[in-house]
Amino acid sequence: MDTREFKSGGELIVDSHFEIADTCDNTIRTIEWALSENVVTFNGSDKETVIELTSTTIKFQYTEKDGDDEFTYVETYKKL
Repeated sequence: MDTREFKSGGELIVDSHFEIADTCDNTIRTIEWALSENVVTFNGSDKETVIELTSTTIKFQYTEKDGDDEFTYVETYKKL
């Protein structure tokens, strides 16, 4: 399970787990974040819109372009 831990002061701990050929790889990264209105900016440039925020859930939406194609993603995180 991947986790994101938002800390005060603009620090985000991302704990990612990858499973390839029965081998589990774990990567922990620290990312800067800032909130303005309902937009979270990661590392000063990547932006995601908060479309839902409750005491147990945060849901982000962002768009990526690939040539003429545009993809909209929604990510949901729940409090553990």
